[in-house]
Amino acid sequence: MSHILKKVFSINPATNFAIAIIYSIVYDYVYRSHIVAVWEYSAFRQYHAVSRYDYLLYILMASIPFIFYKGLKQLASSFTLFVYVFVYIPFIYSLTVYGFPDSIKYSYQIVFFIIIIIYFRTDSISLYEQYFERKKKIPFSVIPRITVILFLILIMLNVSQLHFVNFFDDPKSMYEFRESADIKLIYVLCWLRAAFLPLLMLYYLKKNDYLKYGYCFIGFLLLFMLDQQKMTIVFPFAITAIFYSIKYYGSDFGAKFHIFLLGIFIIIPILLIQFQDNPIALVFCLIFIYRIQCIAGMQFERYMDFFEMQDHPNTYYTHINIINEITGLYPYKDPIGIAINADDSNSNATFFLMDGVAAAGIIGCAIIGMIFLLLKSMLNSLGRVYNVPLLTALFLFPLQSLMNVSLFTSFFTHGILVLFLILLFVDINEFKVIIVEKK
Repeated sequence: MSHILKKVFSINPATNFAIAIIYSIVYDYVYRSHIVAVWEYSAFRQYHAVSRYDYLLYILMASIPFIFYKGLKQLASSFTLFVYVFVYIPFIYSLTVYGFPDSIKYSYQIVFFIIIIIYFRTDSISLYEQYFERKKKIPFSVIPRITVILFLILIMLNVSQLHFVNFFDDPKSMYEFRESADIKLIYVLCWLRAAFLPLLMLYYLKKNDYLKYGYCFIGFLLLFMLDQQKMTIVFPFAITAIFYSIKYYGSDFGAKFHIFLLGIFIIIPILLIQFQDNPIALVFCLIFIYRIQCIAGMQFERYMDFFEMQDHPNTYYTHINIINEITGLYPYKDPIGIAINADDSNSNATFFLMDGVAAAGIIGCAIIGMIFLLLKSMLNSLGRVYNVPLLTALFLFPLQSLMNVSLFTSFFTHGILVLFLILLFVDINEFKVIIVEKK
């Protein structure tokens, strides 16, 4: 039995391929059983049953790239893994089941197939390593002080916006508060949520300072009361779980992370679907299936229908504020996420859609794909100094944001740039060693 488990948890092409096949089959089941069954009314295009040939092609295209995964050896590996699981597979699936013309379907599948293989093959590349090897001059004690100051300013300016809603019992009120919110200094909220609080939470866990760790948890709760985003309250639990997994497995964590990630999104969605008629189970379906696992596939269908099938004009990157300020050529009166919908709802989506399909179609996907490659190679330099599994936990919110917003929004607003600058200039010795080596 132990020999079998060792094989399952090992990283080799055959095992990776088998795990990817299982996940691809489960994704199809989850999408049909929850997204199509519960949310089909919101789709732009009709879901189609596919032939055996198309289904086999989907399985192969979804599974073959994972052969090249080598484990969580660099920070870029976590970025690539998240893009593979939460963007690439949903894209390939939606291209298969939503009845796009063959010329569109196969051309996009080939481009994404090539891009994701390039990502896996280049995970070890690092840029600008020399900047992280120099001595840091800013003490870590500055970070808690900045966090407290930003928090006080944010809360004082938005005290009337604080509302605690039990999203299990009263999800309607949560959505109403979110729609009516007018949060001042929204950038500060995003930086606290994505960078400062996760950094402090991990730091205090590492130092066994559970009182200050508790303060960080309260901080997340206050931010949830402002933004009414379920993910805001989910992330401190996720960060804590990853930290203790690192602590338990030590240097073996990187070789097992993909098993945990794929295992969670195989087992939990299947269990939730059995009880999705229950209101509480439906809330968890919204979090795990709708908002994380399948959202990229749903949004892909909408963006492709709007830009490729209805032939609306591309933005050619004028959706980026600074470019539109210079050119004034943005073709819509509303942001992209609202423009593609007829009901004024917001369909923000992953960077491959907002900065790819919407910007310049299939050429835009290739362009933003290469820009993302440069970004993750630059972030890889952090692994020269800091523990890679800890960095993965630290970048969890930016990783998630990449599945939901433009790359440029993730970089400037959702913590990537802030974390990069902190790790570049601030001395964080506690992150430079593996927490515990498993005996």
